[in-house]
Amino acid sequence: MNKIIKKLKEIIFKEYQLIILFILFFIIHLTYTRHTDDYTVIMTHKNMSLSEEIDYVKKIANGWTSRLLINPLIHGMAHLRIRVWVVLDTLMITFIAKFIMDLFEGYNYKKMRWFVFALVLLFPFQYMVSAGWMVTTMTYIWPMAVGLYYVRFLKRFFCKKIKLHEYILSTLALLYAANLEQISVVLLGVTTFTLIYAGYKKRKWSIICFYQILSLGSFLFHVISPGNASRERSEIATWFLDYEQLSLVKKIELGFSSSLNEFVFNYNVVFLIVVTLLAVLVWYNYSETLYRVISAIPFVAVMVWGPAKPLLVEKYSGINQISKAMTTYGFINVENYMSYKSYIPIIILAIISSCILVSIYLIYGNNIKSIICIGIFGLGLASRMVLAFSPTIWASSLRTFSIFYIILIIIASILIESYLNIKNKYLLKGFAYLIGIYASINYINLMITMFQA
Repeated sequence: MNKIIKKLKEIIFKEYQLIILFILFFIIHLTYTRHTDDYTVIMTHKNMSLSEEIDYVKKIANGWTSRLLINPLIHGMAHLRIRVWVVLDTLMITFIAKFIMDLFEGYNYKKMRWFVFALVLLFPFQYMVSAGWMVTTMTYIWPMAVGLYYVRFLKRFFCKKIKLHEYILSTLALLYAANLEQISVVLLGVTTFTLIYAGYKKRKWSIICFYQILSLGSFLFHVISPGNASRERSEIATWFLDYEQLSLVKKIELGFSSSLNEFVFNYNVVFLIVVTLLAVLVWYNYSETLYRVISAIPFVAVMVWGPAKPLLVEKYSGINQISKAMTTYGFINVENYMSYKSYIPIIILAIISSCILVSIYLIYGNNIKSIICIGIFGLGLASRMVLAFSPTIWASSLRTFSIFYIILIIIASILIESYLNIKNKYLLKGFAYLIGIYASINYINLMITMFQA
């Protein structure tokens, strides 16, 4: 008994940030009310037998979706009490924080845990309620948590001895997480990079080849799925009647502009923190005016269309016009393509994204971290851009930004780790207070929003 108590004390002392996080989100989950997709799923599946569930999966495989691992799990949850989902969902959110923390195992691990704790509190969990809280979290949060376990496995693959059960769990994690189309794009990119790196290091690259085949297969499964093709035809009629008229170039422009529009032209705290971290690091390391200007452009833009916007719009009406320029077809459509003004927002977004990539390179130079940060930023953008190949790009609402948010949190964490090596501790304290204040405000706002829902 004493050994059990001692072990529990060790776990509490080691994982107390995660325990606090679990409690905070468990409180949020107490506000749960059944509506929209949750109600439909529960009423449809709660009395189904196993054979009926199997027949249902066969039906949706041909007529609705390629999510043949995610959806059956959601259907299975309909047979259980809602409190089971409450506990499991809170655990999944906690696991997201845990697996991000573990990506920074090392000398600054204890400090990084607090920063990741605060950054996860900035995640907009209110987006998860848009189509039914249970259904949406099990579609997005659960695969993200499991996908981060797989990413942590890939990181540990090069620095720790991997046990047999970890190979098995990582394989299952990859298959389950990649069953969500957006995450399959990210994990395909991550696995491809890992394969190249393993080949360069000449370390067990054949094992990573196995994961590459699985990730590529998962991605192609979504592409050729008859269920996805059938669903697209149905949703075109419901959500986007002239979707088939969009060219490939138009879809790419729509995906790019709609994705970055949310972070630049709508005040976004997570993105503001990332560009601020980038600007300060470049200014701290370089005295050249050109480099400082490049790093300052994203920060200034986010401030102009964020905190400073209320002070500027009366005098500079163009600021408000740009923030409202997004249409169903992107910034450019058949009605305005002849006007040069319609190209200004997308040019601004292209400049900002380019400055972010250059700033990352200036900070890390010819270093593996440059490739990682630039690569995962690109994958985050791609995870949202892929929605342009679906007629539900707008109907799916803000929940489709979830993967991009988590990737921005990881990038912010990587940048913060760089601050831990700077001798100027005032910078680190300043960011600690800034992130802590924003995290507290966001959690209070989340509580108010959820309790009023």
